[in-house]
This record gives sequence, structure tokens and C-alpha cells, in this order.
Amino acid sequence: MRHIDVLDSVDSTQDEVVRRLKRGTPVGAVIATKQVAGRGRHGRAWTTFPGESLAMSFAWLEAVDAEWPAGLALTAGLVAAETFDTQIAWPNDLMLGGKKIGGLLSEIVPCTLGKIPVVGLGVNLSLTKAPDGMPWASSLLMAGRPTPAPLDAAVAFLERIEMQAIPKSFREISARWSA
Repeated sequence: MRHIDVLDSVDSTQDEVVRRLKRGTPVGAVIATKQVAGRGRHGRAWTTFPGESLAMSFAWLEAVDAEWPAGLALTAGLVAAETFDTQIAWPNDLMLGGKKIGGLLSEIVPCTLGKIPVVGLGVNLSLTKAPDGMPWASSLLMAGRPTPAPLDAAVAFLERIEMQAIPKSFREISARWSA
């Protein structure tokens, strides 16, 4: 199991992992109770709710210089959907009952080790109501699903991703994606 650093507060778990990689600091995964500048795709903000959400990012060191880097994001999305028993909406949203409960952000970071994929995962675990102005948002709790603590949710996802073979083409994940 990779090392997990748990932070009380950080600007963005994704940015923290990237900074560590660029400094040459060993990094496995970073989770935060609170993100003050969490980010999603296309520069959108990702809001976390302390104690009610998982905010984590990890360096996928096993996939350094991967042959099919775009497929890593799809694969991480599949692993997240399988971990939390959700549907996945192209390309990175975790959905239950037509509402978004989470999402992934993936990027390739060049550093001295090579081109390292960094994957961020945010999951609303135990929100009891949709945040103001976000009627499309939900949580595992609101959907009647088990609600692990954030650290337990991170461990469950990381254990699955570590067993994942690094895909070289869509053909290798197409059956899982279709399901």
C-alpha cells in the first residue's frame, strides 16, 4: 500500500502532489480534510465539505511514461466507479440516480522520474443535502449507500488502483467501460 499523507488543509491535493513531484519529494497519496482551492476539469472549482467528502490525489508511479496516457484517466474513473458502486459519466463524473457524487482529475506531470500521472479524486460521502446552488450534487449517504470515512474511502480506492494493470489501449478496458 502506498504511503498516504493526511493534511488538515491544503490549497489543492492535486497541486500538492504536483509540487512534491517537481521538488523530487517522495509522494504516494495526499488526502485533505479541507481544500481551499480544489479544482476540477477546465479550471472549475471543486468544493469539499470537511468530514463529509473525500479529497485526495496520488502519483500513479506504476504508470510512469505510460504508452496510453489518456487511458489512465478512463481507467482511474472505472476503478473509482467500481470502488463506490456508481455509474460513470464521460469522462470523469461519478453518478448515482442522475446526480453527481464525485469526479476525477488526471494530468501528466513531467519530473525527474519521467512523465508521472497524477490522479485526483473527490467524492461526496455523507452530505445530507445538496449544497446551495448545486441541485445536481448528491452524496453516497443521500443515495442510501454506505458512507465510509474519508481515509477508509481513500484506502479502498488505492487498494483497487494498485491491483489495476496499466492499460495500453481502450480494448483492454472496453468491456468494463460498457458495463
